Amino acid sequence: MRSVPFLAALLVAAPLLTGTTARAEDKLNIVAAENFYGDLARQIGGSHVAVTSILANPDDDPHLFETSPSTARTIADAKIIIYNGADYDPWMDKLLSASSKPDRTTIIAADLIGK
Repeated sequence: MRSVPFLAALLVAAPLLTGTTARAEDKLNIVAAENFYGDLARQIGGSHVAVTSILANPDDDPHLFETSPSTARTIADAKIIIYNGADYDPWMDKLLSASSKPDRTTIIAADLIGK
């Protein structure tokens, strides 16, 4: 699992984000723990990304979230993972450790700000 700054992650994805609208099977699969990270990824990637936010409802409390097999499958298929860290979404570390992928890019917001 790699943790890199957000802009660096986008540079990794840049070749996929150029040109015309991507076909569904060519889209970069991004999974965000919370909807605000998913919204940001969707705005940056546009039609070239397929974004899934695990907590899609902003009223959901990430501290109370319980994972499921479908959440684990969603994580396993992602090329880029974005989450908060800093004990905001502790279930993400467990899910990621259960589904390691050497070519997956992981963006942890808390690491970006030194928390």
